[in-house]
Amino acid sequence: MKKTFSPIDDKKCIYINMKLKVIGPRRTGIARGLRELSTPAEKVLWEELRNRRLGGFKFRRQHPLLDYILDFYCKEKQLAVEIDGSIHRVDEIHERDAQRASRLIKHGIHILRFSNYQVMHHKETVLNEILRVLHDINNSPSPA
Repeated sequence: MKKTFSPIDDKKCIYINMKLKVIGPRRTGIARGLRELSTPAEKVLWEELRNRRLGGFKFRRQHPLLDYILDFYCKEKQLAVEIDGSIHRVDEIHERDAQRASRLIKHGIHILRFSNYQVMHHKETVLNEILRVLHDINNSPSPA
């Protein structure tokens, strides 16, 4: 039985054989579980971000922040990097992602979104864009 996770509002959901099961508010425990069930794209990107491998910036994986769990987060620059699977193309999910992004931006968090495809097939482009944004954050005002 394959399990994948996707954000819905302030909770995480597990899709088990296409049935939605909402998981409660214990975000730290959920984040720990999500680390163990990373998607292939998340694993590929994490290998490039971990241990300050990208420009010396520290990233956290499946990091709880506000009411959300961010795929990757650089606290120093307040940058969230989200990796989206095909579920994020569903209108309802897309709308919730937009609401989530709006709330994070109001709290000063910068957000980058990439698809699984982009990470798996254009990894260097993704890494260059993350690094460019990390450097640009110093030179631009907060998104709030």
